[in-house]
Amino acid sequence: MNIKQLNEVLDRILEEDTEVSIKGLKLIPHGEGAVKYYDKAVEYFKNHGDMVKCGFVNLSVADLKINDDDVTSLGFEFK
Repeated sequence: MNIKQLNEVLDRILEEDTEVSIKGLKLIPHGEGAVKYYDKAVEYFKNHGDMVKCGFVNLSVADLKINDDDVTSLGFEFK
């Protein structure tokens, strides 16, 4: 994924009318990997509500059962 595509996907996520809200908090991806696996992370956080709290959360790709040699963890912010 190149920078232009990354920015387009990030803009789409942040500007969608149907924002993803988990426990009343908006999920914001930080970094290319977080954008790439955003949908999988949403499902993960919906099933693991104990991890949802205001602030930053790092999530291992192993938690999402993803094999990606370029990415080991994903950063998200709940606002």
